Amino acid sequence: MVKNSSVLFLLLVGTAIVACIAAKQTDICENETGRLRCRGSETIRIKNAWYGSTRNSNCRGDTERCNTLEKADKDTLDRMRNRCNRKGSCDLTPANRLWGSDPCPGTAKLLRVEYDCK
Repeated sequence: MVKNSSVLFLLLVGTAIVACIAAKQTDICENETGRLRCRGSETIRIKNAWYGSTRNSNCRGDTERCNTLEKADKDTLDRMRNRCNRKGSCDLTPANRLWGSDPCPGTAKLLRVEYDCK
């Protein structure tokens, strides 16, 4: 299951209302393909990523044994950025080989990607 979300904030500055769109967040279940996507001529900029399992994950499998999301190290982020940054869309298929380790053996994992479009 792929879950996309973004947040819109309204900020009052003097007499003007300024809209700021926070980073998008996409959750992709292990061994499924998810798409990061921007509109029009905007392109992806990956900000951060996590891999692991949460008890409220919608990924199939036993998520009770592990409740941790491991933050991406520099090498993993660089690989993801090289693959996706400056593109309008990018497909990712999370797996232990992409991450470089298995933070929750025997558990359905998810890749959580935070990115914005510029």
